Parts: sequence; structure tokens; C-alpha cells
Amino acid sequence: MNENNIHLLKYPIHKSFMYLSSIHKSDYLRCYLMDYHGGEYSDIKATSNSWIKCFEDLEIDDSLYAISYKCDGLPRKHTSGEDYDIELFHNIQSNFNKLIVVGFFIFKNTSLIKEWILQVNERLDFFMMN
Repeated sequence: MNENNIHLLKYPIHKSFMYLSSIHKSDYLRCYLMDYHGGEYSDIKATSNSWIKCFEDLEIDDSLYAISYKCDGLPRKHTSGEDYDIELFHNIQSNFNKLIVVGFFIFKNTSLIKEWILQVNERLDFFMMN
């Protein structure tokens, strides 16, 4: 997908998409694709393990909304929002072992995805107006 064929997407993308950086476009499309198509996402990197067990675990455990590999270590301040919101930073630290890594994940079609796209669109609306 690129600038020349983005219009072929079945569902409309946010009106601010064209103003996003390439990295932010990629972040937006991860959320968009999970919402409208579901399934899995992986960065273009070599993986040493099969995804089969991840799909199986997700299918048999009703309490799971998504599955990913685990983060290593504690969040760094510049990536975790400490300067932006100290309460958010502490919440991230205390729940770090539950976080999903955005380089590889699989989602079920649940309310979590709907909330994710809603939050992304609300933030884009906010920054579009300011």
C-alpha cells in the first residue's frame, strides 16, 4: 500500500492521514487494518518462531483479546509518557508485563479494537483542529 493506491481501501481513512509522517501513517494503518480486517500484524523482520501456537492460544482462551511477544525490560522515559503524564507512566510501569509489542501482534475482533480506532480518530480530530 502506498500513496498511489490508498484510495482503494474499502473503508474511509481519517481525513488527516495525508498530513501524517510515514511512521505515523504506519501506526495508523496498523490500527485501521486490525479494525476493518483483523488478524495479525508483523514488522518486516525475521522471526524465529511459528505463529501457530499464538493463534491456537488466542482461539482457546476467551480472556485473551490479543497476543504478542513480550517486551524486555522496563519502559524508557522518552517512550512511555513520563514527561507527558506521570500517572500514565506509572500505570505503564506497573502493567508492563501485559503490554503488547507493536512489531508483532494478533487480535480478536473485540471491543478493544473498536476503542483503539476510536481513540486514534479522536486524537487525529483534536490535532487536526489545533
